[in-house]
Amino acid sequence: MELSKNATNKKSFGLPMVIDIGGAIFIAVFIALNIAFNKGNVFFRDIINYSAALIFLSIIFAIFNVKKQVILLLVAAAAIFLGAIYGGLGGVTGIVCVWIILAALNYDISKFVGIISTFIVAIILAIYSFLWGKLIGAAYYDWAIWLVIIYSSYLTLRLFFIKTTNTNLVPQEIVRKEIIEKPSNQSQYFAEMSHEIRTPLNAILGFADTMQEEVFGPLNTKYKEYLGYIQQSGNHLLDLVGDILDMSKIEAGKYNLNFTENNLVEICKSAISLLKENAGRQGVNLNFYGIGELIAKCDARSVRQIILNLISNAIKFTPQGGQINLSCFGNDDKIWIEVSDTGKGMDAEELKHITEAYVSGEDNPQNTRSTGLGLNLVKKLVDFHNGKLSFSSAPGKGTKVLVELPKN
Repeated sequence: MELSKNATNKKSFGLPMVIDIGGAIFIAVFIALNIAFNKGNVFFRDIINYSAALIFLSIIFAIFNVKKQVILLLVAAAAIFLGAIYGGLGGVTGIVCVWIILAALNYDISKFVGIISTFIVAIILAIYSFLWGKLIGAAYYDWAIWLVIIYSSYLTLRLFFIKTTNTNLVPQEIVRKEIIEKPSNQSQYFAEMSHEIRTPLNAILGFADTMQEEVFGPLNTKYKEYLGYIQQSGNHLLDLVGDILDMSKIEAGKYNLNFTENNLVEICKSAISLLKENAGRQGVNLNFYGIGELIAKCDARSVRQIILNLISNAIKFTPQGGQINLSCFGNDDKIWIEVSDTGKGMDAEELKHITEAYVSGEDNPQNTRSTGLGLNLVKKLVDFHNGKLSFSSAPGKGTKVLVELPKN
């Protein structure tokens, strides 16, 4: 998947940008006011300005997505300057640690914990600064308190409105983030992954077929039995990958249909021939009822896929000794394809959700895993043909699926 070149260093204008710019403006105004109105000790006034200037620079760096380590370093330096105002172990150690924590909150923890922690730390620091300032009677402590309040308020707004993101994501994490956020990327990603899986899987099945035919010499019975398991599991996995690939093509709008006149009886026969052996291995009888020609203008590939998915689904839920019937009949305007089985059946609640994506039966007699996309794919393909899909079923009485397609 191709990613935008500026994905990690471009920041769109919006509420997050407004908050960052607002924070920078407030700090800049604070510096100007401190210079104009704080007539206390010039040394301490300048130290407060140094702290504010470093914080201002850290916010500017945040706007341009500079590495968070650089921003934390600037805030730590600001903490050292601010701590120098108070002097002593309590002043320097307490202020430096608190300011580093305040900055780190913006990057490393959840919004809820960040907001609560920021408020608590800001209140503790303000009270500490106020009491210590009153104790020695120095006016410049009030300016230090306001610097703490402004910066902690900025951090709180940032935590509340801006989703925390790490701008130093490795490429794999960037891909994952884009997949989660953009459904169109999900479809493209799964389509590419399906192709990647299908290629080696076809090679495995090809070699298994060659060995099964004993081209290079005879195999003992046990080896042939295991080869059968490889083929069965491989073909099932190929079906699952096919469902994912077809669904991702539909979601991406790249599933192409070629409407031509086709004999649906012949399409049904070809589907039966593809699944007859699989049904036999499961101990299920698969029968077809249909004669002559039933011509309809349709996409042969997708109609065959509809039939294959319906029969495959019936095989999964029909126990040994059961029966699956495929019928094809029609009139002057429409053609119906019916798949009925003697499986476990479904109740009314299951029928409501049966064509939803990622929904599959849990009580599977064959214990076969499924993507839950098969019937959802059938529904979409039937809709593409302006057809209708209906189900009738009851627990213990099997299931009947009827596909109605227009002839033209």
